[in-house]
Amino acid sequence: MLKRKHVAAGSVGLVMCAAAAILVQQKVGETGFEPMCEGAFQEDAAQKLFPGNEVNSRRPRYGGVVGSHGLLTECKAVAEDKKRLATISIGTEATAPGVATQANQKPLATNATSAPLGAGWTGVLTVDGGTAAHATVVMKCRARGREHILVNVKYDLAGTGTHFSQNAEERLRLAQATTAIARKADEKWKCHAELGKEVRQAPTDMVMSAPKPLSQATGTCRSLRSIAREARKWGITKAIGTEAVAEVPAQDCLLVNEKGEKVYRLSALYGPLARGYSVGAIINGVPGKAGRDEETPGWAWSTARCHGTESASLFTAASLTPPFADYEDRLTVSADFEIKLLDAFGSELAEQHGCARPALP
Repeated sequence: MLKRKHVAAGSVGLVMCAAAAILVQQKVGETGFEPMCEGAFQEDAAQKLFPGNEVNSRRPRYGGVVGSHGLLTECKAVAEDKKRLATISIGTEATAPGVATQANQKPLATNATSAPLGAGWTGVLTVDGGTAAHATVVMKCRARGREHILVNVKYDLAGTGTHFSQNAEERLRLAQATTAIARKADEKWKCHAELGKEVRQAPTDMVMSAPKPLSQATGTCRSLRSIAREARKWGITKAIGTEAVAEVPAQDCLLVNEKGEKVYRLSALYGPLARGYSVGAIINGVPGKAGRDEETPGWAWSTARCHGTESASLFTAASLTPPFADYEDRLTVSADFEIKLLDAFGSELAEQHGCARPALP
């Protein structure tokens, strides 16, 4: 029998928004699990995120985490022991600014790099500080009247004693749950997107990956081989990348110095996430086709028009503050070399995504 009872919102006040007055509790794994998020979050996904747990669930009342504009549905679920918390947000491309922010696509953050979900899915997983991660799927609809549906799952393991960086199984659970939700969302809102297959391998965590010599860089960093000699003059000797696949909405490359410190992040965003970041950027703006922050060196961007679509891809270069160092101590390179970084990183990836050569500052 399905176990359900109502409890006051204050009992989970530390993890749930005060906007909710009532929670519904149900047991994952029991017959009759009641789907959430307009039916997109069903028991198969819940079993991945909350194995063997009772789950308190609710639907936010006031606009949701990613904002009300374009939001199709949003729901929250927290394990009864409060050790696992998930926020599932599904919306049109109008939600892209909120999704880009929620998925931590922002400069000056070493712990927010994205890796492909794999198995042909147009999605990424972003580890944020060990106990939190975000999985995002951007589905391009083939049905008339709707261009994209964005699915974003924000997941926290703060009370479990494990970290996403250390536990590939947890990353795999999140990837599998998110793709299951995306499949149901595609069906529910009749998007008819090209969907991937079952994810069987955990997405990587770039921050924990071993760097390679820049002259031998692969994947999303491969194009930087051409400037490896000049990079050495700035102390940049290695890089960390992920597999370069065309179906992802976000890509990253981390540059590493001789001490093993991550000193620069090169990022690419495509489609709705690129437009969403440009509109919703809070820390650093990206006005115009390309630019460089002259007052605060270490931040530059470029864009590229993509064939057969109105959208443009966005490429950014951000100087990172190494651990235990002051902001002023971060590496900043010359304007000429920063532009070379953007050019080398962006040109090859833009071509891979069917985009023109990026405009440069």
